[in-house]
Order: sequence, then C-alpha cells, then structure tokens
Amino acid sequence: VIQVVNTSANTTAWGLRKPGSTDARNTSAFGNCQNWGYIGVDSNLTFQGYIGGTGIQFKLLGYFTSDGVFFTSAYTKTPGTYGSWVSVNCSTEIPAGAKFAIVEITGSTSNPVGLRPPGSTDNRTAAISSHAFALVGLDANRTFEFYRYANSGSPALHLVGYLTSGVSKTNGADVSLTSTGAYVNIDRSGDADSAGATAVLVERCPGWGSYALRKNGSTDDFYKNEYHAWGVVGLDSNKIFQGKISTTTV
Repeated sequence: VIQVVNTSANTTAWGLRKPGSTDARNTSAFGNCQNWGYIGVDSNLTFQGYIGGTGIQFKLLGYFTSDGVFFTSAYTKTPGTYGSWVSVNCSTEIPAGAKFAIVEITGSTSNPVGLRPPGSTDNRTAAISSHAFALVGLDANRTFEFYRYANSGSPALHLVGYLTSGVSKTNGADVSLTSTGAYVNIDRSGDADSAGATAVLVERCPGWGSYALRKNGSTDDFYKNEYHAWGVVGLDSNKIFQGKISTTTV
C-alpha cells in the first residue's frame, strides 16, 4: 500500500508495476498532489516504480498478505459506454469468492470518474489528477460499477488484482469532517463489520483541497491536494483513524 506524494509544484509522471510486468502507465500527477497505489511484489518483496521528476515520493504504508493477489500485467477493462454507471465484469480474471477488485485509472484530468459495488446508490463522481489506484467491492458474479464522463477522452480502467478478504459497504458511510487544518479522530468502532478490521477503505471526494489520512498514533503528515482518491488507512485497537482537510468541501 503506497502513498504517492508529489512534493513539487510541477506536474510529474509516476508509475507502479509488479516485477516482470511490461506495463508502463506512467501518467502525471498535478503539483502538490497525492494519491494511492496498490501494487504486487515478487518473491523478493520487490515492486517497481517510475518517477518523471524528483518531486515524486513513494511512502510504504502497509501491505496485504495472501489475501492480496496481483497480476503480473494488468487487464484493460475500460467500458465503451460514457455518461452513466456501467457494470464491469471481471469473472474471467478473478475467481469466485473474491471481495474487492484492485484497479488503476489513468487519463484525462478534467473528466469525472466513479467506482461503486453493484447495488449501491452512491453517486460520487469527480476527476482525478490523471492517475489513481483504487479498491472497489465485488458482487458474487465478480462485477463492480464504473462511471466515466460522456467524453471519448475519459480515463481508462485497468484491473491490477483482487482481494480475497474484506468487507465492502454497499453504500459508503459518510465520515466527513466539519473542522479544518488539524487532525481529527474518526471512530468506526460502531460498525457491525469492524470486529476484526485492521484498516478501512476511504474514498476522498469531491472538491479540490488538501487532505490527509493516517493511523491513529502516527506522526505522518502527507497533506496534499486531490479531487478524488481511494485510500486504505490503518485502524488502532479502538478502530480509530485520523483525517485532516483544508476545506469542508472535501
């Protein structure tokens, strides 16, 4: 689980891939932005990274064990339909019983995208600063839903891997903050599915502004801009993580 942080004011390309892959999706991040990466390692616990300038930093936040399966090279799954939520079928690539798809989104900075599990009525769509990885819940048929703006220049979708464990909420629980500029505890101990949880998946959307997510007790302060991101953040023993925002539009 990688936090990708652009500390430069310059738009700079970055990429992640599993060793042995020929993938080369090295698309750009806006200056002073951050997003997330989820990528496989080989038997030596190595992954490969690409940076187009010295401002890009890769922060190792954690890892999946045997429940995380990553393809050597990704499968392109971009649907041909624009302007509506479309079902993406991954039953050919993902085995029965998988809980989440791990995807990479690349492309236009100005066109909104969205991800949600089947049956959800969530409608969170927003642009990304060219490059993002995400996790999205699957149904029993190994499908999820994707939205791409009604424009042929909309972002492309790539299936990177899948998770065999975890719980996906059909509709997300709103944990938005009401204060800015300081870290706030976000308590998820009341969730029925939190008993054995060690981390949560948080979608940051919409609105341009700085944000940060971290495990409670951490001194990390990766506080940068973005429109749309999907971050995995650790929980402490009380099922608490922390967030910080620059504006309540986030």
